[in-house]
Amino acid sequence: MKKCIAVFSLLFALSLGMIFATPRAVEAAVAYPVYDAHASYINYEVANAKAVNNRTYLPLRTLFEYYDASVDWDQATKTITAKRCDGTVITMKVGSKNVTVKELGETKNYAMDVVPLIEKGTTYVPVRFVAENLLCDVEWNNDEKAVYIYKQYATAKINGCKYTVIAKTGEVREVGDDDTAKSLGKSADLAKYQEYFTYVASGIDRVSKTANGNYLLTLGFCPMDPPAETVIMLFIDSKGQNNQFYKTGSGSAGSYYGSYCVSGINVWFPQEDGVLKINDQTSQVEQSYKYADLLKNHDEFAKTVFTYSDGSYMLLGCQENGYWDEPVYLPLINLQTGEITELTTKILPAADNGYYFFGGSKLTFEKAGSGTLYFKYYNNDLNPKEQTLTYKYK
Repeated sequence: MKKCIAVFSLLFALSLGMIFATPRAVEAAVAYPVYDAHASYINYEVANAKAVNNRTYLPLRTLFEYYDASVDWDQATKTITAKRCDGTVITMKVGSKNVTVKELGETKNYAMDVVPLIEKGTTYVPVRFVAENLLCDVEWNNDEKAVYIYKQYATAKINGCKYTVIAKTGEVREVGDDDTAKSLGKSADLAKYQEYFTYVASGIDRVSKTANGNYLLTLGFCPMDPPAETVIMLFIDSKGQNNQFYKTGSGSAGSYYGSYCVSGINVWFPQEDGVLKINDQTSQVEQSYKYADLLKNHDEFAKTVFTYSDGSYMLLGCQENGYWDEPVYLPLINLQTGEITELTTKILPAADNGYYFFGGSKLTFEKAGSGTLYFKYYNNDLNPKEQTLTYKYK
């Protein structure tokens, strides 16, 4: 698995003192670095960590909170209760190998090969067991004598709910305002892209719920080096079945093919070479539109991005070469007749024709309603002044 640059290196203490209530001798603590292989662009304070008897420990809160779990500590019973980002509750006790994991209403008991411990007022937990139960992978690099932790999930709080996508299973979970966790469904294809979850800019960008209770999720993945972007969209029906998986972009920056759009009973999902029309009621693909067919004789465009459709019309963004600073043209296509109306010449001043929503953009699509398209426009790069532009198309 590809390693990203680490964010923190944790040096271990020189001795453990009286840690284990066991008669065997405790080996001297060894200094090993622990690397987070996910967020290489964030700096964290150095924390005390320990490796004893071939087991690596990190401070309780350093490990749990770093990987999006909340922690409660009961001083009287020396009990650790952690709530994972997907609502799973992990309970362990200092001096005990027993662990209880309560996940989606099911309780399971496990036994660790070592115990959590306390030294000088700090509680330490074993790295491998805890990290793996926080939806991460752990790797020991013998050449470097270092531990690497790889994040294998994406999580975000959107509209009052917390959503988590688990890489290995492709499952999507939701934790509501009442802290109740539920599984929304799985997309088995997502497991093929586990490595993407270790990228520095991985995460859930957008979550929507349709009128029929279906879920739409967008995940974005971007490594630090080389600069690239992959966007994955999931369509999960209200029963957690018939899940659609769409990988909408990969490669160099600017390869994104547009965002999904909900219009009436239809969901529009962009692909590299076209757009899928999905019926929100049946969760089935009704029609596939190919850009080559929609644009007819306009084969000069190397890149096309889906923007909006209401079922009668479709708005696209096109570039001749696909460069960030290149003018973008806005063909509005009548899906019944095939007629194309180029909008930049109609809504923008002549000097600014072609600039859309790429880097350094002057024009961005905002919304549509009652047969009108709404755009946000900045009329000057040096002293931008925002305006709202509209186009009545029906």
